Amino acid sequence: MNTRELFLTVPTPSSMKSRPVDHRGFPVPWFVTKKTPEGHWDFVGIERSRMIEAIRFEKCWVSGQKLGKFKAFCIGPMCAINRTAGDPAVTKEIALWSVKVCPFMSRPMARRADHSENTVDDKRVFDGVGIMRNPGVTAVWVTRNSEYQRGRGFYLGDPDEVTWWQEGREATRHEVLASIGSGIHHLEKIAADESPEAQRELQRYIARAMPLLPVA
Repeated sequence: MNTRELFLTVPTPSSMKSRPVDHRGFPVPWFVTKKTPEGHWDFVGIERSRMIEAIRFEKCWVSGQKLGKFKAFCIGPMCAINRTAGDPAVTKEIALWSVKVCPFMSRPMARRADHSENTVDDKRVFDGVGIMRNPGVTAVWVTRNSEYQRGRGFYLGDPDEVTWWQEGREATRHEVLASIGSGIHHLEKIAADESPEAQRELQRYIARAMPLLPVA
């Protein structure tokens, strides 16, 4: 099933039904504000002002509507380990819809356009260190606490719920572990370059994340 066919089988959240649609028939996220020279919506050239607005007024990054008490983040395994996110929060409904229909999150081999800015687990950020890869699996991290930290992105508080997704379905523990195994060397190198204490802290972060993985 291709992305368009999958999209047609997944109900669109009511908060997205008033959004414009692109040339493929997909709702255009709130963070998308520009068009390419060809007249298509530009999903890559994101304005910083839109991110500031989302943070200041607690708006869902995808629908533009007000967030509630719970905030959801679609992140890769490395971000689940160090508890950071590059993009602002969305509602849980939007997060669960996105992991099923977003081409990048539902297709492990997909890549973002090469003119994107910084990425972390291939999620765009405006500052901080980026890991340039598609992690293959995505965690929907739902929390009541998050904080934007300049130079780092969004720090995520303890989760109220974490679910894992791959190819539009719930991921297995084996798939999540495989993704961690293929990307952990990025964090290990950063920690090794920093200090022995950073290396020990990374190990604590990894141990903290393990109980959040799907059960076997």
